[in-house]
Amino acid sequence: MHFPNLLVDVPTPKAPVLISTGHAIPFSGIWEPVEVTKSGGFSLFRKEKGEPKGPFPIIGCMNYSHAGSPAPAARYEDENESSSEPVTWCLLWKDMRYEDGSIPAEEEEYVFQKPTGAKNNPAPPSGTDSPMIWFETGQPAPKAGRL
Repeated sequence: MHFPNLLVDVPTPKAPVLISTGHAIPFSGIWEPVEVTKSGGFSLFRKEKGEPKGPFPIIGCMNYSHAGSPAPAARYEDENESSSEPVTWCLLWKDMRYEDGSIPAEEEEYVFQKPTGAKNNPAPPSGTDSPMIWFETGQPAPKAGRL
């Protein structure tokens, strides 16, 4: 794959698209967790600030998220512990490449591996006697449960 020598900076959107953890992602694309200052609450004497304006401080790693999926929490890890925190996500790049049903030229030759069968499935977690169940994106889950 060829990469350019110079990569341009990610542009700051004129009107940021923001979504909080747990709400539905409105557009597929690259989203970045950011810090958005909250207003100080309701007041009869000051004007409402309206929508927050960027740029916003970045507080985690960008993610590709699919439209309609719930916005995730940000996961933080160090050598001693890990935690998940609700965050606000800001859209960096709206992915419109697949909207007409075609595959972009840069992805036409991608090859994806599929599981070859039960012999490659790992053993079920201890305390269960259920075999590993897998399914592809877009397929309904064959059984209810947690990942």
